[in-house]
Amino acid sequence: AMRKYISELQEENAKLKDRSAQLEGRQSEWVDAAGSALHAQQKMDALKGSMAEMRIELDRLIPKETEAAQLGKELSLVTAELQQLRKETEGFQAHRKTLADENLRLRDATVAGKQREAEYMNELLYMERRALELVDTIRHLETTGGGGGGGGGHGDSLSAPPTASMHHFNTAQDAGHVPAVQVPQVLKRTTPKAHVHDVNALDVAPGGRHYATGASDKFVKIWDATTSSEHACLNAAVSAVLRVQYNPTGDLLAAGTSDGSVVLWNTQTHRHLTSLCGHSQKITGVCFDVDRTLLTTSGDRTLRRWDLVKNECTTIKSLWSNAVDAAAGGSLVASAHHDGGLRFWDHRTLNAAEEMKAVHTQPLTSVCFSSDSNRVLTTSKDGSVKLIDTRTFNVQTSIELRYFSSMQNAAKACFSPDDAFIAVGLNTDTERGGVVQVYDTKSRPKMRAQLAQTGGHTGQVSQVCWAADGATLLSAALDGSVVTWGPS
Repeated sequence: AMRKYISELQEENAKLKDRSAQLEGRQSEWVDAAGSALHAQQKMDALKGSMAEMRIELDRLIPKETEAAQLGKELSLVTAELQQLRKETEGFQAHRKTLADENLRLRDATVAGKQREAEYMNELLYMERRALELVDTIRHLETTGGGGGGGGGHGDSLSAPPTASMHHFNTAQDAGHVPAVQVPQVLKRTTPKAHVHDVNALDVAPGGRHYATGASDKFVKIWDATTSSEHACLNAAVSAVLRVQYNPTGDLLAAGTSDGSVVLWNTQTHRHLTSLCGHSQKITGVCFDVDRTLLTTSGDRTLRRWDLVKNECTTIKSLWSNAVDAAAGGSLVASAHHDGGLRFWDHRTLNAAEEMKAVHTQPLTSVCFSSDSNRVLTTSKDGSVKLIDTRTFNVQTSIELRYFSSMQNAAKACFSPDDAFIAVGLNTDTERGGVVQVYDTKSRPKMRAQLAQTGGHTGQVSQVCWAADGATLLSAALDGSVVTWGPS
């Protein structure tokens, strides 16, 4: 019985051991399960954190989505407006083309009107001349009792060669002799109301027997240089006259106007020959480079060459700055510019020859060549006058104008016939009005005369011109006056 009891105890112990092993196995499973549960909890906590971040990002994106929807609506509106603007632009372009065509038509009509007006004036002049010829013929018949015939008119063709009777040349100068220059000191004659409005331009005819003026009253007048009496009044211009110049032989007179056209007359018959239309803005410079070739500059930033025989523009050069004046001398053409620079062009081709930047600190007002073409004279709003050597393109002399107050935007200075002196017109801060100053052209120039006398200009001087006799200096001003100065 004891053995049986021990055997049962051993079996019971074995069962307990098996049960203990089973419990230990389950305990390992429970430990593993607990670890898995902890890991799962950690993942859940991480997911909760990610969800919180996603909620935050979602909260941030929701307004963005609303903003994006609003931007989409605005984009649709802008697109619709853009399409509308495109339609309007197309309409504007069509209207612009219509206006351009209308402008061309009006320009052609204006040119035709100028031509008709000129023909009418020419017919009147012809009838006046014929009437005078008939009167002379009648008087001749009454005096002599014989027969006689009326005289004929002069030819007006631009291509016709000039005749000796058409010009008044200075024989000394033609022979190569330059008359002795006398510095003007006193007022000789004044024409207080040469024009109703500003006198903008002045030029003396070759030989010096006549001079021409152009003004804002739309007239060009030719004057007798000896008496300062009016010789002819030319009114073929339809806008203000800004520049006038005679050709080298003196049989043509050109006038640049504010409407962009250049008008030409025969100086013997005073007949209007043609109007050159091509510039789109006012004429700022007019100069003859040869007898039947004209150069012009304009506010449209172009330099143009005109063949007066063919009556057409042969060369157009675009300028990168507004040109305020132009001059021709020797193998060069010079243009003065609003940016303070001076440009030189080859006379034959109008290709750029030299550029001098910042010659002056303010806009230039004029440029002109000396008689030998070795120097140019420039004036500027900065109150200085400069002489430049055209062989080296270096500034030779600089003159600070004394008592300087202001200079007109297009005021022009000049050399004396022998290039020994220069004359320049300006305005002072005194009550004397317009003043003309004369300087020598030496390396250290001195002022030789200041012309500001009672009975002279009361307004700003616009241009000065030295006559070929060397003793007469003319000046024009914005008060409508023209003054003749001479030696004492």
